Parts: sequence; C-alpha cells; structure tokens
Amino acid sequence: MEGSGAPNMPKLALKRLMGEFKIIQKAITGEAASWLSRCEPSDPDNLTSWDADIRFPEDSLLQQSLNELSRSIFEESRNFLTLQIRFPIEYPLSPPEVWVRHPRLKYKSAPVTFGGKVCNALLTSQGWVPSSSSLNVLTLVREALAEAGAEVDIRVSVKRKTPLSLPPALNRLATHLIPQSGDFRKEGLKVISAVLASPMVGDVSRLEVSDKIMLPFEYAEEVYGNDAYRTNTFFEVKTQLGRKTHCALMDFVHGLPKDFALLPKWLMEDLLIEEQEPVMIRTVSLDLATFIKIQPHGVDFYEAVDKIGVDAKILLRESLRRYSALTEDTSVPIQIGSESYNVQIVELKPKAAVAIISAGEFEIPVDFDPAPDLEDESERKAREQELIARYKAQRDKHAAGQESRKQRCEAAKRANFQRIRDKACASAGADNGSDGEVEIALRLPSGKQLKGIFREGAPVSALAALALTSEWAEGCCPWGVQLVTSYPRRFLKETDTITNAMHRSCIGVLEDKEPEHDEQITFLESGEEGAGLLQEATDQTQPLPDLDEQSVQRRTQRAFEIQRFIQAGYDLAEAAKRVDAGEELPPTGTGMQTSRPAIPSVHAAAPVPPAPRTEPTDENAAKVQQVINFTAVPREIAIDFLERHNWNAQNAANAILDQH
Repeated sequence: MEGSGAPNMPKLALKRLMGEFKIIQKAITGEAASWLSRCEPSDPDNLTSWDADIRFPEDSLLQQSLNELSRSIFEESRNFLTLQIRFPIEYPLSPPEVWVRHPRLKYKSAPVTFGGKVCNALLTSQGWVPSSSSLNVLTLVREALAEAGAEVDIRVSVKRKTPLSLPPALNRLATHLIPQSGDFRKEGLKVISAVLASPMVGDVSRLEVSDKIMLPFEYAEEVYGNDAYRTNTFFEVKTQLGRKTHCALMDFVHGLPKDFALLPKWLMEDLLIEEQEPVMIRTVSLDLATFIKIQPHGVDFYEAVDKIGVDAKILLRESLRRYSALTEDTSVPIQIGSESYNVQIVELKPKAAVAIISAGEFEIPVDFDPAPDLEDESERKAREQELIARYKAQRDKHAAGQESRKQRCEAAKRANFQRIRDKACASAGADNGSDGEVEIALRLPSGKQLKGIFREGAPVSALAALALTSEWAEGCCPWGVQLVTSYPRRFLKETDTITNAMHRSCIGVLEDKEPEHDEQITFLESGEEGAGLLQEATDQTQPLPDLDEQSVQRRTQRAFEIQRFIQAGYDLAEAAKRVDAGEELPPTGTGMQTSRPAIPSVHAAAPVPPAPRTEPTDENAAKVQQVINFTAVPREIAIDFLERHNWNAQNAANAILDQH
C-alpha cells in the first residue's frame, strides 16, 4: 500500500479478518450458514487461524459417514467435520490454507492430502481472488468435499480422537522458497503414466519403482544447456490444485509428444491428478536433507516390518535410497517384502523439499510419527473403557429422555383434556343432563352407559360435556370425543341441537386418539410453533466467542510477525524469541502485489456512491485495485473512499475497514 511496507500489512489484514469474523458469527446465528455450527480462533484472541465445525447435506456420503462415526463412538452430537483456516501474513493478497483437523478422511476419497490439507483451485496463488471472503472459502470447501464423495476413515477416527498435527509454518512450499535452477519452465504439460505411454515410447514400466520423470527428447538441449543440471538440478511438478512434488529426471525419450511428461502412476495418484491432466514443470535447486520425519499410513506397516524381522529405521533408510527427492505433505510407497506400504512425509529439514539422491551412506536422521490407527494394549483398553462409559452414559441419557418425554406427553394429554372439557362445559352452560324432557343414554368406550335428561334445543356440546366429566374420561384423558347416532348412523356436529326425536335414544361416544408421535403431542398442545425443535437445534450450537479486540490485535500481530521470521528461515522457537525481544524484519514489498479483478463478496454494502465520475489515471487505478483487494468492496466504493482521502490507498482502506 502507498507509504507502507510489510510491517503495516498485518494491521490492514487484521481489520479485514476482524470484519470477516463478525460476518461469519452473524451467519452462524442467522440462516445464511445453518450448516456452520461453530467458528472461533484456534488460540484465544489470535485471528491467524480459525477452527470451524461444519455439516454437509444429509444425502451426501460425507455426512452419512460422519453420522456413522458419531454412532460408533456413542457421541451423536459429533457428526461434524472440523476445519482449520490458517491465514498468511500476506492475506488477503495471498490465499489462506484450509486443513481437515478431525476426523480423518479416507485417503484419496477427496482432494485432501493424507495430512489433511484441502486442495482447491481457489486456494492457490493463481486461483485466489483477494475479495473472496472466509465465508466464501468455507462454502466452497464444503461443496467441493461433498461433491467429491469424501468419506470418513471410521476405523482410524474411532481410535484417534485427537486432531491432526499441523506444520508450524504456512506455505512452506511457496515458489520463492524453492529457487529456480536454469530457465526450464513449462506450463500445461500433460502427464501420462507408463501404461498409457507404452504405444508411443515402448516399455517404460521401470518408471513405477522410482520417483523420477521422463520428458520428451526435444527438451534435452534446453535442460542440458543449464550447467547446474549436472550438479544440483531437480524438477518441481505443480498441479492446478496447487499440489507440488519434487523429483529427478530418469531420461529423455523419443516418441513422446512435446506437450507431454511421463510420471509414475503412484505419484500421479498422490498429486490427485488424472491421465493427461495439465501441470507445470520447472527445474529447481534443492538442499540436501538433514532430517526426515515420516508417518506410516496404517498399522499394517508395522505388522509387515515385524514379519520381515528388520528394524523399521534401517528398512526405511534402505527404501528411501531409491528416491531422488522428498516433499512435505506427500506420500511415498515403501517396499516391504513383496508388498508396498505408503508413508507420509511429515517434516523435512532444512526446507519443505529436499534432495536425497546424493546422500552418500544415507545417515540422515529419520523420525517417526505413529500411524493414526496404531495403539498399544494399554491404549486399546483405555479406548474400550471410554467407549463403554460413553455407551452407558448415552443409554442412561436416552432412558432419562424417554421418561422425561413420557411425562411431558402425559402432562400435554391432560392439559388438552382439561381444555376440551372446559370448552364443552362452557358451551353447554346450565344443560348438565339433570333437567329436561329428552332422555338420552350415552354408550361410553368402556362399555358402560351414562344417562341424562336435557331440554329440547340444548346444544349437542351438552352431551360431549356429560361424557367428558365422566369417571371414564377422567381416567383416560381422551384427546377428543365424537358422538354418533345408531340409526340412522350419523356423526353429530357442534352446531346440532338436542331434539325430541332423540328421546330414549342411545348415542355412541367415540374417543379421538392422540397423535402417533410424541413430538406432535407436545407441539400441538404447546401452541408455540416449532418450540421443541427450535430448542433442540439451539442446544447443539456452540456459544459464540467473546473477543477482546485489543487482545486480539496484540496477539494476532505477534503471530503474523512470528510467521515472517519462520518464512525467513528461523524455526518456531527462535522466531517467537526474536519477536518477543522486539526484533523486526525489513519490509518485503508484498504490499505492492497486484491481483486479478474482484468478485462479489459477502461484505456488507457501503454507502451508495455518488454519480459516475471520470475514470482514474493508471497510477490511481493501481491504488483502486489495492483497496479492493484489502476491503472486498465494489470498485465504485473504493474510488469514492480514495477521493475522500486524497488517493492515499492505506488511509482509504483503513476507513472502509473501520466502517465494517
């Protein structure tokens, strides 16, 4: 922004985040996002990351599997997916990251990595539009997961209730962090596997036991012309969803069209791409690995290791030798005996992409995160005891609920009975069956007869009152009664009157049964439309967080500055130490980035702008776009505020964000 460097950027980003957070809270309490039951800071008073609980359409596979999980763990209220949105220091010029925190989804059932990162075109640097709001992002992610057929990994999620771990830094694979090597960079290359390519290039099945790629022979001169290729040049493959991996070159091949590239099938699957899907490939320089942390996908990995009788770390070191490079948040197959088992690359040092092809004796330290479904005997017993306790608590709660519901229904039935009885007696007035010239017998549902004498012209409701004040009615509390003559058979109406023709007749009393469902009984009797249902829905909504805005600003600013130090190469502990000591990094110039046009947002509308004005100059047009990027307001409003503030972009953006 004009007159500002990077240190001022988080202040504007904080205002933007605060405005969006308030919009989401309104959406939760209203009807704009009924599927969103909670959204609050992951850490108190720190808006750099939010946790959100969302539900999906009931007919979606994802919601059905969430419901099944909640039943499996005897927590029916846990039928939602928890996401975490993490905001970079460049927000809103750069997209946030969205991670699945709990429960774990089945690997490859949706565009989500094994580690939980959601892959979507909107969340890439090319696809991101700065005016997109956080509510836009959550809505899009929800739709994408449901449409993709995502499914909960129930077997793992029952065992592990704890959320997935996340890396301390955001976007560790950003392009500027992985330096280009030479000039080779190709957009839109179509990837194919060895099977599909065999008619063109012959048998290249050896590709499948590596992480290497093959390129058309026409690119040989372009790549070999780079002197760095002979020492430390690798290839970065980037998909349209932003997924990246790094590898070496196996060979240049004749017969492969110039706009194609050969990748191992397992690598394509991990990148979430199909045959002939376009990717970007560029040559990069990678540092040698100094540390590797992996996580097996499942407990079957340990079983296979035990069966073969080799130490897991030794086996991993041997297996990793055949790879040229590793990339964080990707999965690679490890061969154990005749079977292949996937392991997740959790953490790498010194960067998120490293070379291992020249690691010599491969003395790189290898650490483990346990497989998500791994548990020892004590953990298994503790989990079983917890599930048993949860089941008993749910059973007791259900029994208590049933008893409470029964009592409410009985009370509702008696209240309804008293109401219709009082109404009938009021309508009958003095005609209580003790005086008159017309003798009538009532045949009650119990089989007994009840006699009374009435005057001619008395309302038929006097007969209903006689029936409803009987011992039979007091005992069973009928929902209502109907009166029917024997011959000719006819149902009497409230508007009918007693006539001499009814003298010494026997009129049947039929009981109206209460509604079939208990909810209908309490609903109809309450007289308050939907009261019971509304209360139940309200009980499942988390309370809205109460934020201290000064504390939010202080803690969020600190979190932004820590991320800047991490991006500069410091680890989390050192970054926090430097920020707390008052150190500052110089401006990075990110505030001057340009972006594509804005799209409509969910921000509240600003005041209506005045009549059309002269178009801004080229210099001022850039300021207009900067204000739009930070505030997500329409172009006319951005121009209006810039004119009010003498075309100072930072002041105009501040004024707009203060209004919202």
